[in-house]
Amino acid sequence: MASSEDYSSQRFLVDRAFIHDTLTKLYLAVDSQQFSLLSSQVFAPTITMDYTAMFGGEAIQRSGDAQQEHFEGIMRKMESTQHVITSIIPYLPAPDRGTSPPERANAKANVTAYSRKKLANGETRETRNGGRLECELIRFPDLAEKAEGNPWRIGTFKVLPAWDQGGKDFWGAE
Repeated sequence: MASSEDYSSQRFLVDRAFIHDTLTKLYLAVDSQQFSLLSSQVFAPTITMDYTAMFGGEAIQRSGDAQQEHFEGIMRKMESTQHVITSIIPYLPAPDRGTSPPERANAKANVTAYSRKKLANGETRETRNGGRLECELIRFPDLAEKAEGNPWRIGTFKVLPAWDQGGKDFWGAE
């Protein structure tokens, strides 16, 4: 839904900041176990999650609420996690008179992750990995009120691993 409003430099900079905040809030919510932030301030009402480069299979589309529950189920098994997101680059059109504010934007970032869990037998397992995150974000003006005015939500989330220490076995170990 295009707006008749011009895409000003100020709006461009605010969009960049909001997209940065949405991506940063994703991992802050996960690591601090504030999972309700995921569906209220990070995920679009429907989200496509693509971990195929990491685990195989196919991308999964589900509701933002269902994705929050999925992440919560995985992360509550962890003793600790830390995700570091850097080099966030939102791809937005240049500000210009006669250009409407975008309804969608892509963003890329680098992510490093650490996870630690205690198994039922008392053994501790750890994994570390890093790679790229590619997202498509969607502007939802009607959801902005839930996130301090930020209308941007992640609609597509794709992980592209670059390195791994600990392996895929970590995720299935109980």
